[in-house]
Amino acid sequence: FFFQAEDGIRDTSVTGVQTCALPILSVQLLEAARQDADIAVGIDRAEYGPLRAWLVEQVHQHGRSLSPAELTVQATGRPLSADPYVAYLTRKYGEIYSLS
Repeated sequence: FFFQAEDGIRDTSVTGVQTCALPILSVQLLEAARQDADIAVGIDRAEYGPLRAWLVEQVHQHGRSLSPAELTVQATGRPLSADPYVAYLTRKYGEIYSLS
């Protein structure tokens, strides 16, 4: 699911800032996709068909017809935000290092 940073590196129109934003956008997209119960259950069971279908419908079909900002709002309902990524990192490293 997560975007490949290497894709951004090969694309001369992608800046370093955009490449660094990829994990932030990936987590925000995943958060939006998980709002669908079928997708959430599928991910928990390692069944990614529903997630892939959502990504095709919400992201991939648009190609470059939408700017990254437009695509983010259309797919997730809000502008790009680091909040979901920070929450993900807090959960992940909080569990690993017993942080509170």
